[in-house]
Amino acid sequence: MNLIARAVLSLILAVACCSAASAGTISFTWDPSKTNPALAGAGSAFTADTIDMTNYLHAVNQSNGSFVEEFIQPIKQFELNGNPASTPGLGSTYGLYFTINATGTQVAGKTTFNNLDVALMGDPGNNNGTPSSTVAGVSFANTGPTGAADDITLGSGTLVSASLMLDPATGVRHAHFVDTFTPASGQAGFFVAPVDVSMLLEEFLTTPPANFASFPQPDGSTINTVNGGLGQADLVKTPEPASLALLGTGLLGLRLVRRRKGG
Repeated sequence: MNLIARAVLSLILAVACCSAASAGTISFTWDPSKTNPALAGAGSAFTADTIDMTNYLHAVNQSNGSFVEEFIQPIKQFELNGNPASTPGLGSTYGLYFTINATGTQVAGKTTFNNLDVALMGDPGNNNGTPSSTVAGVSFANTGPTGAADDITLGSGTLVSASLMLDPATGVRHAHFVDTFTPASGQAGFFVAPVDVSMLLEEFLTTPPANFASFPQPDGSTINTVNGGLGQADLVKTPEPASLALLGTGLLGLRLVRRRKGG
C-alpha cells in the first residue's frame, strides 16, 4: 500500500470512529416556479439528493502567497438515489448555477482560506450561455462575470471548512468545500423541503490535468484557470460542532474513494 492509499485509509478510519461527522445526505424538494420573481418558463417542483455540475475557476495567486478565486458552476442535472431526477425546464426554460468567491493564502504548501462565500443563482430563460475562464477572468458567454441583470440569488452560505488535494500520480486536483446554506430573503418558496433542518452545502470538485491551466505573469503572480471541471454537491445535516473539523479531512478521503468506485 503506497503512502497516498495509507493516508486515505487513515482518513476513512477517522470518520468511522466518529459517526457524528458522517453527516447524512438530505433529500430535498425545490420548486423553480416559486422563486420571487418566478423564473421565466420555470418547470414544476422536483426532488433530488445530489447536484451534478461543471466547474469554471479563475484564480490569481500573488508571489506573497495570497490568492483570490472566483468560480461559476452551472448545474447540469440532479440525481435521486443514484438515478437522474426529472427536472422539467432545467437547461431550457431556466438555468441554475453556483458562484463562489474565495480568498486565502498558500504558504509552504499549506492552503488557508480566509473566506469562501457561495451563492445559488437562478437564470430566467436560461440565457447566460456557457461559462469560460481565461486570464482576464471567468464569465458566462452572454452576460459578464456576475450573470445577467435579471438573475436571481436563491440561497447563500459562508465557509465552514475547505480542503485541497493533488494526486501526484495522475495530476488530478480535488477540492472539498463545506458552507452553511440558507435561503435568500424572499426565496423561501423555492426551498419546499426540508424547511426545518440546519443544512450544510458540501461540494466535491475534481479537475483533470486537461481542464487546468497556469499562466505566470510579469509581476510575479500566477493565474490559474479551470474550464469544465467536474463537480457534485449535496445538502447534509449539520453535525455537532466538535465534528466539523473532520469535514475537511476524513469526509474528503471517504468521498474520493466512493467517487473512484463509481458511486
